Amino acid sequence: MPLLTRRTTKGVKGLRALAIGATAIAASLALSAGPAAAHVGNYPTYSWDSYKWSANVLVDYGQSRAATQCSNNKIYYGGWVGPGYWAFGWNCADYGATLVDFWIENR
Repeated sequence: MPLLTRRTTKGVKGLRALAIGATAIAASLALSAGPAAAHVGNYPTYSWDSYKWSANVLVDYGQSRAATQCSNNKIYYGGWVGPGYWAFGWNCADYGATLVDFWIENR
């Protein structure tokens, strides 16, 4: 069960449990295959608009990474990060697209 998800009203088909993922300040993204959302101990602030999202997250153990789906039918994934405080995010406008969904995956 993801700790933090954001869904659009467009009804994204067939996506698995989605939640916000980790990137260092540069916001690189990647995917994991695990339901262990407990890795993310705290997400004090997060925001999104039609193009981008960002979050400040505490990964308390294990590893987490981010995934972002943009309207160009691509999913962008970030690198795995370990315990610590992280700034997460992505901007689909950099790819001429809008934001569809974003999430965290853990291992």
